[in-house]
Amino acid sequence: MPTTATVRTSQSRPPTATTQIWSVRRRPARSGPSRLLLNKIDRVSEADRAALRAKHPDAILLSANSPEDAATLRETIIAFFEDAMVEDELVLPYAIREAGI
Repeated sequence: MPTTATVRTSQSRPPTATTQIWSVRRRPARSGPSRLLLNKIDRVSEADRAALRAKHPDAILLSANSPEDAATLRETIIAFFEDAMVEDELVLPYAIREAGI
């Protein structure tokens, strides 16, 4: 006999951007910096976009359907990591190179 399960949620309507952002932000960051990324911005009205920009000025607003937005996100990620990069020289003794380590 097959078993079934019913899952109930306390939300009676789809979550809003504000509740989703709150849900992500209330979780403790593991370690290191983070950025807020708001995807599917193409589904948001211009007035709501302006409100999101005002409330979260450092957030990245984008639509994954937009090649321009994806390119901008890529450049933002590269710049973020390049800022913290340090160029250095690593010298390995010959014995370590021989061992394939």
